[in-house]
Amino acid sequence: MFNRLLLCGLGLSIVGVCTPAVEAQQPKPPAPQAGKEAASGERSIEEVKAVFSQHSDKIFEAYRRALQRRPTLAGKAGYVLEVSPDGDAVNPELAWSNLNDPELEREIATIILSMKFGKKGTKRMIVSFPIELQPK
Repeated sequence: MFNRLLLCGLGLSIVGVCTPAVEAQQPKPPAPQAGKEAASGERSIEEVKAVFSQHSDKIFEAYRRALQRRPTLAGKAGYVLEVSPDGDAVNPELAWSNLNDPELEREIATIILSMKFGKKGTKRMIVSFPIELQPK
């Protein structure tokens, strides 16, 4: 069974506010509440967002390097990855992007692959995470 989370990007030049949405495939468990641990040893939205937040400096540094090549580079990219029960990020894939910068998109995927979510529960989770990049 997979849980699917849609999360908003963190720590970069984010425009607007995004509210997390939770949807489950098959039987629908109660949605995790912000600031609380999810039921049944599952990861909460806040736990997943915290890991992305911890890596936002690396993503922004990759973006700064890309800006040296293309000073007007800005846009959004959405990644989908699996979080294993052991907490490893597995197979991050670029789902969509309007950045038109394959090098930056690959570098962000590599950063996501290095993320460790911590061992928890027995279910694997699919995470969709949009990132918006704009120069400050």
